[in-house]
Formats: sequence, structure tokens, C-alpha cells
Amino acid sequence: MRRSVAISLALASPRLSPACGCLSYMEDADADATSASTYDFVIAGGSWTAGIALAARLTENPDFKVLVIEGNEAIPGANFFLEGTLNLDWNFTTINQPTLNGRSILYTRGKCIGGSSVINFLQFNRGSSSVYDLWAKLGNVGWDWKSVLPYFKKYISYGQFTQPVDQFCYTSFYASAKNRPNFHVLTNTMVQQILLRKSGSTTQAYGVRYKSASGVIGTALASKELSCPPEPSRRRSFSCCPGSAPKPCLTSLTSRRLQDHPSFYVNVEVTSSLPTIGQLLSNPVTFATTFAQYASSHTGPLASNNGDTIGFQRFTDAQLQAMNATELIALGANWPNVEYLLLPAYNNPGFPNPPNATGNYVTVLCALVSPTSLGSVTISSTNINDPPVIDVNYLATATDQQVAVQGLKNAIAIAQSNAFQPIALGRDKVTPPTSVSTDAQMLDYVRNVMTTIWHASGTAAMLPQAQGGVVDSQLRVYGVQGLRIVDASVQPRITNQHVQAVVYMIAEKAAAFIKAKWEDDD
Repeated sequence: MRRSVAISLALASPRLSPACGCLSYMEDADADATSASTYDFVIAGGSWTAGIALAARLTENPDFKVLVIEGNEAIPGANFFLEGTLNLDWNFTTINQPTLNGRSILYTRGKCIGGSSVINFLQFNRGSSSVYDLWAKLGNVGWDWKSVLPYFKKYISYGQFTQPVDQFCYTSFYASAKNRPNFHVLTNTMVQQILLRKSGSTTQAYGVRYKSASGVIGTALASKELSCPPEPSRRRSFSCCPGSAPKPCLTSLTSRRLQDHPSFYVNVEVTSSLPTIGQLLSNPVTFATTFAQYASSHTGPLASNNGDTIGFQRFTDAQLQAMNATELIALGANWPNVEYLLLPAYNNPGFPNPPNATGNYVTVLCALVSPTSLGSVTISSTNINDPPVIDVNYLATATDQQVAVQGLKNAIAIAQSNAFQPIALGRDKVTPPTSVSTDAQMLDYVRNVMTTIWHASGTAAMLPQAQGGVVDSQLRVYGVQGLRIVDASVQPRITNQHVQAVVYMIAEKAAAFIKAKWEDDD
């Protein structure tokens, strides 16, 4: 579920929405070009799923020299069990959320080559055709369903996609490209600045300044283009430094278009005879044996993402009309409103301790996949080492609140369905308890348990600039030549499914744009 995608700190000039880099107008001499390394393309962020895919595609052309800069190591074979692990996760948290009864939530982002694809749930969904047709109607020619479908199909045949691997981005795109002589990676290195050159009315991105873990400062110049992932998983490399930024940037360092899929949980205690991942994790001996099996052969219970039973539901027009949810009705008949996902374990951030400490559980997750609430991301200080301020702002609209309540009712109904009867221990063994019965009580329960499924999107939206867009339909940052943003942040309206497949499609489209420009020019 966690995707490369995610919260995006995007460079827009002369306005910032917000900054994707520490911005400095520098003359060539100031950038110390004599000691800098020069590449055709510099991709600032290896813990950026789309970035690795983009680099792999560009280096298919042996004449393109590409540099990827990554703040951590190249670590294969991780998985979602490692979320919150310090050396693999940026360990972000949101600010306290008034709409979630004052709670702050963990905002996991992958920190290594491949980004959040290292610790995701391996969900690949394209989404409804209406998503991309809407993108096109919003002013993005070439992003309708028929136009993007070939790019969804293109990456499926890449590398080892069909193999039972932990993370596709590392084992396919990175593994296939890493030995190419024109593919270069700097690990344990943080980008400090995006270098911009001003000439009359034109602003050109021409390189980056970076700092290694050992303190070595260097400069990488891009003779053709620079690509960056404007998300807070790169907050050390891409937090804005207003002290050196041009003055127009200082007043608008916030994106208020953060979109995400919030989720909540219904927990069902089930018979002990049902094998679940929860049982496996609670038994050290069994887990050690199972983990060894997976490590040696990629087989056994851990070969599953343990969340592979999913379904999507669009409420009826009558239900949506009763909610006065005209915006959701307008999205069309094939745009779902909620997702249900079954997890063979107890999972409930609001109530981390199960009612029965030794019980066996199945969780029904419900997520809002047509959210109308918008959050924001901004900088917390002028220190590039400080994390961003993430305000997800879930349940800010009456529509989202009503959809959540109906989704909770439906999730409880699933837990009480005939299909569950052979394994469930009864309604009194379900969380929330039967005392949570009115709509107000259900909404309060949702506020207490809601969290993210890590699909943050939209903060560098591909929209006309007059509508607050940051990039155009070829992912070029408005007002800055030679700079593109390639990740989930460019979605003008978040897709109604998991976003990993969408991110790879965006990377494939970006590679096609770049190749078309520079292969023709060369």
C-alpha cells in the first residue's frame, strides 16, 4: 500500500508549492563547475520508486549518462514487516489531527534504493478508466485511459516482474540497470540544493549540490535535465532553505493539495484452528522457521502479502444523494467509494492491544478511495535536517465523514456475514463493540482508529498553472527549464486504487517524454 509516491514538496516558480529543493540562484562559477561531475540526467532520490524506474529506462540508451543520488544504501529483500525500522524508514509523523480526536499518525516512507516499494504490500491495481479520463479533462492531453494503458502494460514485462520477489523496483529496474556503464549511483548521499540559473526571464535547473554521510560536499551538473521526487521522504535532501532561495519563493512554501486514502479497521476474533499471520508472528519458533523458508526459497506464508483479499464498492446513487455527495456522483458509475481488505491478523492503531491478548484475529480494513478532504505539507524550519510538517486533514468534509460511517457499517456487516460464521466467535468478539451503534458513535470510533495506507498524492499536481498546477502534462515544472517531477505527487486527482502501478506508469510516461525530446535532438 505504501507507495513511492507520496507526500510531495514540489518546486514551482516563481511560486513554490512547496519547495522540492533548497533553491539557489548561482552563476556557473559559484557552482564550481570545474570540480563538478557532469551527467546528461541527474535523478535526485533513489529512495523514490519512480526515480529508479526512470533511470533504468533512460540508461537503455547507452549515450545517456545518468546519476541517481540516494540518501541510504541499496537494500534488497525488505518487506512491510520492516515499517518503522530506522534505517529503512524516514519515520515521519503527522501533526496532531483535530479531525482524528487530536491523534498524530505514523507516516511510513521507504528509505533506500526503490523507496517505499521496499516496504509495501505488493498491491498492483490500475484503477478505473474514469480516473485517467478525468485527468485528461482537467487539461492533460495524453493521460486518458486509452493513452496510459500501454504504459501500464509496458513495465509488466520488465526484468523479473514475474518472479516471487520482495520488491519489484529493486529486483527488476535497479538490478537490470546497475551494471550498465552509463548508470551511476551515489548512496548515503543527501542532496542539499537544486541549482538554478537566472537569465533574463528564464530560470534553468542545471544541477544539484550534495553532501555524503562522511561530510564530503560535491556538485553534479545535468547537461540535459534534472528530475526530483518532491516528497518528504527526501526531507533532508529536498527541504527548502529560504535563506538562499529567491524572495518570491519565501511566501508560498506549502502545498494544500495533499490527497490520500485513509483507512480504519474492524477486528474479528476467530477460531484458533484458522491459520493466520497473527498466529505465526506471535510464535517465535514458528516465525523463525517460516522466515528461513521464505529467505531460502521465497515460499511459505511469508510469500503472501497477507492482504490479498480485496474488494471495492461504489455506493448507490440513492445513498450518495442522501449524503449530498454530488461530487462523488459526478465521478461516475465505475469510481468506487470504499475498499475492503482482509488481513489475517489483528491490526488496529487506535486500539493496539487486542481485547483477547491470546486470541486469533482477522481484520477487515476499510479505506476511502474517493476522498474529498485535502491536506497540506510544508517546511518546519530553514534547517534541511528537519522533517516536513504533514497535515493529512482526514475527515475534514461532511462527505468523507458520511462515507466513513457507511463503510464502517458495511465492514461490520462483512464480519457478521454467513461467510464468516464458521470461523467467527460472535458479534461480542468484534471491535468496535456493539455499544458503538449510532452514526455519531461510529464516526467517533473512526476518528479514534483511522490511519493511512500510504498513498499520499497530488501535491505537485499536473494541472494548468492558473488552477494551482505545479507541472504541465509532460511533467515539466512551470517556470523552470530542465526540471521535471516524476512520482505520485503529480496526480491531479488521486486514483481510486493502490498507487504503486500508477507510479510505474508515470515513470514510463516520463521516460517516453524525455527520450522523445533528447533522442530526437541528439
